[in-house]
Amino acid sequence: MTAAVPGLTEAVSPVTGAHSTRDNKPLVEFSTEEAIAAVLEGKQDAFVEDITDFGIEYALRARRDHALFVDAFRGGHFELVSAT
Repeated sequence: MTAAVPGLTEAVSPVTGAHSTRDNKPLVEFSTEEAIAAVLEGKQDAFVEDITDFGIEYALRARRDHALFVDAFRGGHFELVSAT
């Protein structure tokens, strides 16, 4: 397993934006973090509000979906699984 780690590192590095283990040069010239920071410059409060609103809406949706699932499960609407 240990012998495979360098090869795996090289294979995954382009996806993660990591540096090459051979010459420490960036394998990807684009920084997602820097791009996001540039877009959010001066708009951090609006971003926090938007992401908070999204989180609340997502939680409400998850609760509604879970209630629908529980009702369907208890009502025997799944042929392969029984509630009892």
